[in-house]
Amino acid sequence: MLYNYPEVGDKEVVGSISSAVAYGNVRQVFNSIGTVLDTMGSSPRRYLLECTHTDFQHDLDGFVHRFATGRHLAAMLAGIKGVLETYGTLQDGFAAGVEKADANYLPALGRFAGAIRSNCGQTDPGHLIDHPERAVHASAFSCFLGG
Repeated sequence: MLYNYPEVGDKEVVGSISSAVAYGNVRQVFNSIGTVLDTMGSSPRRYLLECTHTDFQHDLDGFVHRFATGRHLAAMLAGIKGVLETYGTLQDGFAAGVEKADANYLPALGRFAGAIRSNCGQTDPGHLIDHPERAVHASAFSCFLGG
């Protein structure tokens, strides 16, 4: 699905969404990703930057992927939007959390998850963006980031 988007910023958003819901039946994973991307139109990054958290909730009302709901995904998108607004790209948002003293990238992944969560508003993204202090959060984003 990434190859359908020539712009790097769109690929970052598509990769984030795809990695967040990449669990369960493969056919359902692709259906869920397709449903979200269809909602976002031709430029997922532009959709995030032009829409509000309320828009995300409205557009994803009724979305369910296993135990993730539209509210979880809308919160995640709001968090990603906040990182994009602050850093310009998700790559730069992640890089901002890398510290020389870290033995590996896991602490940076935690800080990245924390940056996303801090922009989710009052809605919890649930397991889509795990709490930074948990090791589990590393799984989806490390796959997306090539870890």
